[in-house]
Amino acid sequence: MELVSDNHTKVYNLNNSFVSISDSNTTLWMDPLKFNANLGAWAAWGENISFTDILANINVTQVDYIYISHLHTDHFDKCFLAEIIKTQKKIPYIIVKAFDSKRFINQIKKVWPEEYIIEVEEYSLLQIGTMEICIFPQISTSSAQSETLIDYDLDTSAIVKTKDGIVFNEVDNPYSLIDYDDIVSPKLKELGLEEISIAFAGYSGASPYPQCHVNINRAEENERIKKITLSRFFEVGRKLKPQYLIPAGGSYKLDYPFDYQNNYISVPTIEEIIKFNENYNDVSIIDPMSSLINIDKGDVRIELRKDILPRAPQIKDNYNNNLPYKLKCDRSSLKNEIIDMIDRIEKNFPPKLGDIYNNLRTNITIMTHSEIPIIDKDQISTDKLLYQWNLFGKISPTKTIKRDVQLDIHISGEAFLKWGAGELSWNELIYHALYNRKPDIYEPDALMFLNLYKEWN
Repeated sequence: MELVSDNHTKVYNLNNSFVSISDSNTTLWMDPLKFNANLGAWAAWGENISFTDILANINVTQVDYIYISHLHTDHFDKCFLAEIIKTQKKIPYIIVKAFDSKRFINQIKKVWPEEYIIEVEEYSLLQIGTMEICIFPQISTSSAQSETLIDYDLDTSAIVKTKDGIVFNEVDNPYSLIDYDDIVSPKLKELGLEEISIAFAGYSGASPYPQCHVNINRAEENERIKKITLSRFFEVGRKLKPQYLIPAGGSYKLDYPFDYQNNYISVPTIEEIIKFNENYNDVSIIDPMSSLINIDKGDVRIELRKDILPRAPQIKDNYNNNLPYKLKCDRSSLKNEIIDMIDRIEKNFPPKLGDIYNNLRTNITIMTHSEIPIIDKDQISTDKLLYQWNLFGKISPTKTIKRDVQLDIHISGEAFLKWGAGELSWNELIYHALYNRKPDIYEPDALMFLNLYKEWN
């Protein structure tokens, strides 16, 4: 069946969670990404491709609205946003969830005029030109169930309704299958958004595990995680029942000097996804890197992408990395600087975070090195080890707790100092570190606790 109108809805998944939705009147971009992310650990998708080149390649004249799901830098690309606002005469509106915390919105205001930022309440429909958008909130943490010591209202998903159909974009929002049954699907039905044309869903294990960990068989863990994430991906397809399901989000490659770990990142290839789909022949999938998706009056039609935009991240060489700290530090005072920083951190530890600290079962030791640590023959090299810190070991707990998991975190001393000064986020530094965890038991609140450091710095 041929498309019957010239102004049908066109959808591109240009990379990761970067989705472009356009009709003849309105263009919405979702999580536009071009530059590297996670403080240089994730390779860029096309630093040399300009904003105007992207518009020309997907045959749109301007961007009217930009939805940003959350503050992680593979979704909130400040450099790309700066290029957009500098290049396009008509300023697009940025759409975000009205989070209780103002941390994200304050970050956006640093790069975007406040009058062009729209904060949307969850589960409410917002008219944007000839489309409508609805933002769904995060319900639980990713990877594992949290003990609810920390509020995980950090991420969002979005549903877009055009005149031709409905696009569901899960982004990185880690809904469980129970969440879909109990909350997501009923809400979609309540809002009249249940007839989904295409759905973008997470399919990978975008985390430092297993590639940054030792004391495990990384190859076996990689395959195990791929099976888990692909099973969930297709089960989400069964829950949502779109005409087509599309793997998106968590698509990345590590850049230099971390690229030696790329064989162990749990990001399935399209060939692996197709092979796995033999178990789910009731779910139709699309390869986003090769497909232009057309939606016309409810019908979805796929054609081959003809643009020349990058189809994979571009790994740099060792002479052109964008790390915010030195690869090696020969400064003789570095060890004493680290010791002084630890002393300041422990002295400023606020009582309000004591309940979280006192309930962690994981004992954390941070091992600082004079250069970025590496894995060599399945072991973390320690010849450049400077100083180790048993996290808050000098603080007396208010109650007795069994700490039965030991987590050693190896990281550059320079990076540690910048984290301690509040200049770098632990959430992004996690890809710059190496981990030795015994036994291999994941406690999500433990590493999230380190990210809360900004609250007492």
